[in-house]
Amino acid sequence: MKISIPQIFGALVLVLAGCTSNSSELHAQKAANIARSEAALESAQTVRVSGNLFRVAVIDDRSYALVEQTKTKGKYTVADIEVAANSVTGCQATFEPGILALLGGDIETADLNLLRSKVSGRFYGWRTNLSC
Repeated sequence: MKISIPQIFGALVLVLAGCTSNSSELHAQKAANIARSEAALESAQTVRVSGNLFRVAVIDDRSYALVEQTKTKGKYTVADIEVAANSVTGCQATFEPGILALLGGDIETADLNLLRSKVSGRFYGWRTNLSC
């Protein structure tokens, strides 16, 4: 059975609707996550991988990094994201697919530039978990 994007978002809405009793806790956690991401962006480093330039922002406890392609707009994959995070941190970096894992297909070879173009709103970068 193939799951469509509308089905995923519909399920997400249902899950979030069940969390309304904790909405103040959720808002506080979201605000804390945004603050951590923005603080990491202030000290982000840039690295070139496979001809593409990436910004790598490392979260304060070094548990993960946020990686985003900058300036150049060529195709890039999960491996490029992991290499960029590893180059900046020296840690083993593992791409965190999040909701992309539900879309099916081979995320390892997918063109993340194409997927990124579908994201609207604030995008801090692709999450890569770090093992240091």
